[in-house]
Amino acid sequence: MTITYRRRFINMEETWGDGGVISDNKRDISIQVHLLLEAPQKLISIGNKETTSLDISVPNFLIDLRSDEANIFKKIHKSTRADIRKATENDEITYYGTDHPTGEQIKEFCMFYNLFAEKKGIALCSLERLQELRNHDALIMTVVRDKNSNILCASMLLQDRCCSQLYGLYGVSARLSTNSSKERNKIGRANKFLQWKEIQLAREKGFDWYNFGGEIHQEKDLGVNDFKRRFGAIRGFDRRIYTSRSLLGKMYVYLLYYKWKNIIPSMYRM
Repeated sequence: MTITYRRRFINMEETWGDGGVISDNKRDISIQVHLLLEAPQKLISIGNKETTSLDISVPNFLIDLRSDEANIFKKIHKSTRADIRKATENDEITYYGTDHPTGEQIKEFCMFYNLFAEKKGIALCSLERLQELRNHDALIMTVVRDKNSNILCASMLLQDRCCSQLYGLYGVSARLSTNSSKERNKIGRANKFLQWKEIQLAREKGFDWYNFGGEIHQEKDLGVNDFKRRFGAIRGFDRRIYTSRSLLGKMYVYLLYYKWKNIIPSMYRM
């Protein structure tokens, strides 16, 4: 599956799995993404000046779905299981999921996510990218709301059929919008409940893997990695190959390389 979109002033081409590349002169960067279950010989490498490309393998968190649901749930940490049960039984929340979100739903998600991202100082999500994935029947949106229909948490997930995984692209919660510890705890439980619903959904759709996405390397957010480990996640790798197709693309590749050349090895040692 290959999609094209624009990220700020960079024209991107993104391929999940093998084949399907539609490269043309209008693209600055092509990206190929593969799931690796074992560490490659090199976690990061850059090509020569003639064919500037960057090969990065980012450590991720995977849930193995190739067993029965009871066994998968048993591997989750007991405190996380307790929070999922409490959210289900006591918190008066509702879950909604769709594998073909409307344009308005995608816009609503992007607004919610980008407000969160600005407060956290992380990259914004791309509306065009999500629309392209939806148009390729590869996008799933999930939402948990409270009894007043307020969004507590939500996700956008990619169906990567080539690698048999449901991949978490963007996840967001409302925890930064409240100072109430009681409400923040409720949102935390809702988020765990949402992750469990997504794991169930991935298994129902016949995927082998639920992919939480890459490890967080920022010191202030390392707790996110612990959150994922408590679901019984194992380590895999998201291999991303960036190939430049213009002078602008070449600059982008070198900037990525200098950003990640020290981060990736340190993440693998964690």
